[in-house]
Amino acid sequence: MLHGQLIGLKRMETVAANRNSEEVKLARREYAEWLVQAHGHNEEIIFIDESGFNLWLARTRGRARVGQRAVRTVAARKGPNFTCIMVISTTRGILHSEFRNGGTHADHFNAFLAATVELAGNVRATFVMDNAPCHRRTRQVDIGNNAVRFLPAYSPILNIVENAWSAWKAAFKQQLAEVRPQLLEQQHEQRVAILV
Repeated sequence: MLHGQLIGLKRMETVAANRNSEEVKLARREYAEWLVQAHGHNEEIIFIDESGFNLWLARTRGRARVGQRAVRTVAARKGPNFTCIMVISTTRGILHSEFRNGGTHADHFNAFLAATVELAGNVRATFVMDNAPCHRRTRQVDIGNNAVRFLPAYSPILNIVENAWSAWKAAFKQQLAEVRPQLLEQQHEQRVAILV
């Protein structure tokens, strides 16, 4: 016992050694300064990110009486994995989004980026994205007179789309929790409809 508390076995969390190195902190500061300056000059900044999830995404916590387990009844099979790509503009809100089966590859991302550039029109903008492998190949897309800026390493919180994913997934889980048990055989179709 240490200071009256028991030490228990816990799930190990993996953290990158250089996640908060001085170099990364400096890169975050430079990015934040650029963002404040660009926003002050009313420049359009377009944030892009994708998020993967399974159709059978569910809440991990539930309520139950003390001494009883919180149980959720589900179908025996899992649904397919999906990816959603979303674009949020600082001046126009959600500009573009796309759902697709499976993951995002460079070709898919480049086609999405080309469609986003077309939707953005002639307004000069800076596209902000993380350093995912499919994002590094944006040079294959003609982005016109727009610019691309990559986020500092280990800094997903600096992309406002991450906050949108958090809110969206919470709402999605809440709606999925309302699916009635007597319709378990049709849940796949229900979940796809809720997702759409």
